[in-house]
Amino acid sequence: MHRLFTRRLRAGGFARAPNGFTLIELLVVLAIMALVVTLLAPMLRIGRSGADLRSASNEMLAVMRATRSVAIAQNRTAAIVLDPVYGRYGEPTRYHRLPNGMTMSWHALWPVAGHNELGAIYFFPDGSASGGEIDLKTGNAVGAVVVDWFSGMTSLHDPAAR
Repeated sequence: MHRLFTRRLRAGGFARAPNGFTLIELLVVLAIMALVVTLLAPMLRIGRSGADLRSASNEMLAVMRATRSVAIAQNRTAAIVLDPVYGRYGEPTRYHRLPNGMTMSWHALWPVAGHNELGAIYFFPDGSASGGEIDLKTGNAVGAVVVDWFSGMTSLHDPAAR
């Protein structure tokens, strides 16, 4: 007897075993899949917040490193102005925006004359900087961009580790 086709005895003759799945089996599988998606959805949002934070932090680091290089190469003081109200930062002539929903705060930054809500990091021709820490937050993800005053080097840190 062939293995693919099993036959059963029925009233009146032989019949082939049913192929495929029953409706109940399909509904059970769909219910399990819906449960898994429901449980994983919050984790996917956290991952998205973390990706947005890493992207924005890396962009901010690149802008700060470029500004430090300009200060050294052109032998002049260069500044990064931070505007938390509008979620932007950069040189006074060219701003970069944070992603929607991301907030920015800072510690130990120099104020901008006449603008109490703005902060600034200054990079000097010798490679040093005014220093400070910029905290970024989106969703459940938090990160910090730290500028060392002595070397002017920028790096990423976890503000919760303070």
